[in-house]
Amino acid sequence: MPNVREDHLAIQAVIVNYAAGIDEQAWDAYRECFVPDVEMLGFSAEPMHGVETWVAFVEGVITRYRATQHLLGVPQITIAGDTATIRTPLQALHFPKEAGGEIFSLWGTYYTEVARTPDGWRMTQHRLDTSAVRHEKWEG
Repeated sequence: MPNVREDHLAIQAVIVNYAAGIDEQAWDAYRECFVPDVEMLGFSAEPMHGVETWVAFVEGVITRYRATQHLLGVPQITIAGDTATIRTPLQALHFPKEAGGEIFSLWGTYYTEVARTPDGWRMTQHRLDTSAVRHEKWEG
């Protein structure tokens, strides 16, 4: 029988590892956050499907920056058997590689669906709802 406390911590680890994988550009560990056919919403005009499509997209975006920092608020987790939903507030900062570039800041909320798999909890759907963005020149 599943232990709700252990599940809660394991589910929270998925969203934390998601953010850390981006900020550390640890793409192999990042891939482990998802099921193979994950659906990603709110990051582009059209939904994206599949872990390899998604990771290639994120890697292409993030490697343009010197550093990123994804700050997560306390996730609200609702478990229903072998699935769960997560609501996570976030602030994401993206620092340019060169002085004179723009810092890109984003505020929003992640809405994530996860499922228990033989390898642990994994994201099946992940959505970003953006509430605000800011671009500011970085003097370095």
